[in-house]
Amino acid sequence: MKTLFFPLQLESIKLEEGSLYVSPSDNGELQVIKILKLDDYGAHIAMYENQYKHFPKYIDETKLTFGKYNTTNEVLSIGHLPLSYSALATYKLLFVQSGITGEEELEMWQEASGGYF
Repeated sequence: MKTLFFPLQLESIKLEEGSLYVSPSDNGELQVIKILKLDDYGAHIAMYENQYKHFPKYIDETKLTFGKYNTTNEVLSIGHLPLSYSALATYKLLFVQSGITGEEELEMWQEASGGYF
């Protein structure tokens, strides 16, 4: 498991592979984000459609879902999004809990040979 620390505005945040975070979304709720993989250039994340009105004490990973394409769901969700560390910093991640990244979650990462946003 890889762990990185990097400055986020005046604070410091711990990025940990497999861990779950929440990030404030445009609608004022907290969207669930998982760090799938960290490397020298950035982080590979999953953004789930699950949102919370208040900071969760625990997130049940078995209940995390991705939205369906071309529906009225206004929450952006994606199974694999490679982001540079500077792009990731704009998400204002808040750590919720440690976890692990399953092999099936890494399939897209292993197939991807592109760059970062």
